[in-house]
Amino acid sequence: ILLFIMSDLLGNVGRWKEATQYSSGFDRKKFLLPGADRKVIINLWAAGDLQGADRALDAAVKQWPQHPQIFRTRVAFLMYSGRPAEALEVLRRETDWPVEVRPEFIAAIRATAEALAGQRSTPDAVKAALSYLGKNPQSALQVAQACVALGDTATAYRLFDGYYFGEGEWSKLAPIGGDEDRVTSTLFHPTMRGIWRDGAFNRLLERIGLNAYWRQSGTRPDFRNG
Repeated sequence: ILLFIMSDLLGNVGRWKEATQYSSGFDRKKFLLPGADRKVIINLWAAGDLQGADRALDAAVKQWPQHPQIFRTRVAFLMYSGRPAEALEVLRRETDWPVEVRPEFIAAIRATAEALAGQRSTPDAVKAALSYLGKNPQSALQVAQACVALGDTATAYRLFDGYYFGEGEWSKLAPIGGDEDRVTSTLFHPTMRGIWRDGAFNRLLERIGLNAYWRQSGTRPDFRNG
């Protein structure tokens, strides 16, 4: 549990290589948890070890073939690591869908994958993602991630304003529990690479308080080390 907490903390401040050191210590024989498997995959991916993430994903899929968390992680990894055609193949196989995953999620994520594969227009995919978000506000960061991947960064920033600060047209995305329920690790997933050098992204980090954290702790997030 302590290894998981440390790994989660480091991911939320963009220190993926350190997070991976902790998640590599998970005991995957005595403690079989889908959430821990997902953490291993995300950490390796974000730390730049695509082959390691791929191996961890294969192992997780074999262990949890019908778990919704692993299913979503698999689709996202394939879609955002340059393999949208493979993601579409997974989405086409209805027998692979966990019973907890609703058809509207499949439709929204398929639209993003099709756009990334050149089979659908970007505006159409963004529209589908926002339509899904309107009824599923808990998916705010995942939809923002899709918008960045699709090149619609303006929409992504509007979603960030709603989620992190309760402002603007998407103010309803603000978590009920406030800052304790807000997540920042998604900002540092590889999918977000397209906005890392933006002045707007730096202002977002400043306002959230992450820049102050890095200054005070004397640390640097991985995305600023490249």
